[in-house]
Amino acid sequence: MRPRPRSAWRAVGLSAGGLCLALLLLESLLQVLAGIAWARGRGTPTGPAPKGERVVLCEGDSFTYGLGSSSMEQSYPAQLERLLRETGESDWTVLNRGRAGQNSRDILLRIDRDFEEVHPRLVYVLAGGNDLWSEPPHEVLPPPQGPPRADSFPWRWRTLRLARLLAHRLRSKPDPPTPEREASPPTFAGGWYSGRTRVEFRPDGRLSTGSLEARWSIEGDRMAIEGLPGAPLRPYWLLDSNRLLLHGGGLVGSVLLSRVPAGSGEGKGEAASSPDLVPHAWRAFESERFGEALRLYEARLRDSPEDLWARAGIVLTLQRLGHTREARDHVAWLQERARADSNRVVREITASSLSAIGERDACMRLAREIVEEHPDSATAWSVLAGQAPQVGDYRLARTAAEKALALTPSGAAGQRAFLHRVRSQALRAEEPKEALKSACEAFLEDRSELSLLEQFRGGREVFSRPMLEGCLDELRVGGGDRRRIEAVFARAIGPVEGREEILASHLKQIVERCRARGGQVVLVGYPLPNPVVDRAAQRAASEAGAGWLSVSEEFNRLLRSTSRDDLFIPDGHCTDRGYGVIARRVAEDARRRLP
Repeated sequence: MRPRPRSAWRAVGLSAGGLCLALLLLESLLQVLAGIAWARGRGTPTGPAPKGERVVLCEGDSFTYGLGSSSMEQSYPAQLERLLRETGESDWTVLNRGRAGQNSRDILLRIDRDFEEVHPRLVYVLAGGNDLWSEPPHEVLPPPQGPPRADSFPWRWRTLRLARLLAHRLRSKPDPPTPEREASPPTFAGGWYSGRTRVEFRPDGRLSTGSLEARWSIEGDRMAIEGLPGAPLRPYWLLDSNRLLLHGGGLVGSVLLSRVPAGSGEGKGEAASSPDLVPHAWRAFESERFGEALRLYEARLRDSPEDLWARAGIVLTLQRLGHTREARDHVAWLQERARADSNRVVREITASSLSAIGERDACMRLAREIVEEHPDSATAWSVLAGQAPQVGDYRLARTAAEKALALTPSGAAGQRAFLHRVRSQALRAEEPKEALKSACEAFLEDRSELSLLEQFRGGREVFSRPMLEGCLDELRVGGGDRRRIEAVFARAIGPVEGREEILASHLKQIVERCRARGGQVVLVGYPLPNPVVDRAAQRAASEAGAGWLSVSEEFNRLLRSTSRDDLFIPDGHCTDRGYGVIARRVAEDARRRLP
């Protein structure tokens, strides 16, 4: 073998050096930004509380910080202070030291400093959820001896932490509901564009695009297209706002046709480019640039209030931002349109939007009406599949998921993965092997290891390794996919206990350090039950002499009579009302402990 030329080695060395320099610059930038955030976060108050004042310190992660609330004034600590003072008792002071993304180790390393700054009589700690993705190393601090060292910026490798968080977000990002997109004009005949590709619908029934020729005709709410390579197509159509939407009936996904090519300079001003705002907005939504998506959807609706697709998109965006009330206004508009227009696509969009805002009864009622009239509606069956488990109807969930899977094209990986997971959940109790198989099929669709981990953990009591091997053999899964699935399964049934032990140790040390300085400590559970975190917190409370406060029972009670979206934003954080529920439970506990 001939030795590699020196110039090649030099190029490799320069590339490696460039990568190292880029990582070093990124790490430096993250350290600077973290330092700014740290400096801002330590501005309230820094001295001991006045004698006799009832000071409450709230420690935790994003649920304490108030992520998802409309403002910091709606975080649970802020609402807690208002509740405690509402009877005129102004000696209550509540301090919010929650920080988004922090785990139990972060709180442990900071608790001495936070305590000495404010000398609270009562400390509430709501933490542990982030331990499951950040996997902090086990920290054991020496017993507290005298006052803690002077406040100092906590140094850690932030590039590695950012990479872990991004990996977790990418794996766990929920697939947004997918209302069929876009629509169009007053007549079919004429020229249309898919991007810059021209499609000609001629009045004599001929269709041409590029070098391809075919024939088209209208059959009710379907368009028949014959003569293209492959089987004939019979997609559903919808005309709206000078756009034509074709979906289903053999098409993979949806096809949006516009009267002008993408980027065309026809016309002047926003009106000419307005139809293009919806796809741009959707791309911004999928990239989690929700503020940009909202601005684009609003601009489109100002130009064309009748645009169904902008309405559907703005509903999803407002929900993701936690603005449920505004989202409901747009859904009400869609409901009026659906009552006035029996078009199947209009009703499917409305059902999907009702599902997005948690209007379960209206959503399921409309979806049932659609599938009775159109049993081949993949959208309506998917809506039923998503809602049925929330009312405990697993038989309907299984039937709807299987119907939707049969109707959903193979290219729609995200939707098919969602349906497989619904089916897996519905089958878990009665047919665990089939449930395990569906969980694996979901992974093969979207390759989400985090979702697979959640499915495996949900079936820990009924799944087994021999069962998994049998499922993988039946699915003919081999190579890298098989190794990844087996590794996730091993992680699901094994390492959780290790992280549970570390979390319990960190929480126990937090309690002990606060109690050594004279403070009472209460560990608080999350709004939705988290078995790993709950077990660790209850164990730490029992061993260290702290209180334990569960809030999930109150949320479960409320969810029997109210929409989930009244209490939670889509990623699971609370709305203003949800944080108010936590605040009320903590206020009751605080008054009992500090009468």
